[in-house]
Amino acid sequence: MRVEASEVLNQEAKPEVEEEIVSQAAGKAGNIPLIRKRTDKMLELYVEYAKILRPFFEDEADSSENSPEATAELLKPLFEKMREALEELDMDKMDEVLAEFKSYSYPSDMQEYLNQLALSVESLDVDSCMSILEFWEKEY
Repeated sequence: MRVEASEVLNQEAKPEVEEEIVSQAAGKAGNIPLIRKRTDKMLELYVEYAKILRPFFEDEADSSENSPEATAELLKPLFEKMREALEELDMDKMDEVLAEFKSYSYPSDMQEYLNQLALSVESLDVDSCMSILEFWEKEY
């Protein structure tokens, strides 16, 4: 029997899902103070989701085993390039920088920042991208 990732989330993280719905509504309404208030907690929840969902994405983790390890020295210029691309709303440049980020291997907690950044870039959520970069940079 195959268990879908959404079923796991529904069983293990229901209160957090409700919080995310409230945060999404705040985003649609442009309630910036509420978004800023909830950003830290939401990023923590995304990291927790990664732990729950990790078994569903083991193949993706295997592909990065042959990649060089990311270091602060390697990532710092990428953080800056991504910020520039976000400020210019240059989707092509965002994709290029994201590809550069993906060319390195990361510990699982840092990989989650990359995963969330990729999702935010894909959805053109500039504020979320900037928040993720800020948190990720503090970790390195």
